[in-house]
Amino acid sequence: MTRYLLLTAIASAISAPAFSDDLAAPTPPAEKCFPAEGLVKYYEKMSSLKPARLDTLEAVMSAEFVRDDETIELPKFWSRHAGQDTWFTVSADGRVTDFHSKVKNLPKEAELCGQVRTPDGEEPKIGLSMDSDVLFKNRTGPYSLAELQDGVGDGKSFYKKMFGGPMAMLVPKMTHLTVQYLKEDTPLQLSFTQDGAPVAMPPFEKFGGTYVIGLDDIEDTGADTMVVSGGEFKLMPSPSVKKMKALGFSEDEDDGDD
Repeated sequence: MTRYLLLTAIASAISAPAFSDDLAAPTPPAEKCFPAEGLVKYYEKMSSLKPARLDTLEAVMSAEFVRDDETIELPKFWSRHAGQDTWFTVSADGRVTDFHSKVKNLPKEAELCGQVRTPDGEEPKIGLSMDSDVLFKNRTGPYSLAELQDGVGDGKSFYKKMFGGPMAMLVPKMTHLTVQYLKEDTPLQLSFTQDGAPVAMPPFEKFGGTYVIGLDDIEDTGADTMVVSGGEFKLMPSPSVKKMKALGFSEDEDDGDD
């Protein structure tokens, strides 16, 4: 998954331990749990923004299991609280598809647990990667110009809250929109209309696995609606590519190991 300072932030207080050390797979398979308190505090922190900042954007945690060997069985994964287990859905590619919807409502006392079984009982080489994004609540579109303007305007407040302390002073103004498709190498497919009539496509830049487009450029077309197609995607407020590069982030920074 792509990692940029403002497009994908990993909160240090909630970095998850790898399951590889303690989830060796004897028979029966071993189980490892860790507290969910850091995740719960993260959501509480982000929800403390002023209500006017929370109408268009939201902070979303995502989780993915990373394997060195694709033949390793993906872990069973669940949350536990007061003796009750709630199971997560782990897709074939390792993504925990319902992580955000379930974790954001957990109590501080809950735990997250995983369990791995390997065919011959050897230690599985597998880890859990967790990321945080600031996304438009509207996941599919279409997007009104007012919605895009509001999201870009609110983006800086989210990132300042996310980083906090001295790091918050380094957060630049959000001026652009970033589209990231979940399927890599998907070509950008955007359409813009004004009162239902198509208008010209504004310019965009590619940065790593994302597409970056200026809000000013959208406004200059006269468009009042934007539609994103081509597959499942994330839409995020962001600074310009120039600003991201000035902050020291390279478009080659993707798919790193946690």
